[in-house]
Amino acid sequence: MSARSLLVSHMRYGRGVSSEISQRELRNNSGDIMRRLDEGEAFIVTRNGVPVGELVPMRRPSAR
Repeated sequence: MSARSLLVSHMRYGRGVSSEISQRELRNNSGDIMRRLDEGEAFIVTRNGVPVGELVPMRRPSAR
């Protein structure tokens, strides 16, 4: 499964646009999601389609 196929949808949720991922996607693809967090991407985690949490980077993405 590619990193982009993890993307369920985009939604506006407080801190701008975040990727919405299910609890199952987080469990099954945690390594990829951690890499994307490190790159500055934020996530809304859902359970049964209901938002239950937010994963946000601790720091700004580094300039490349």
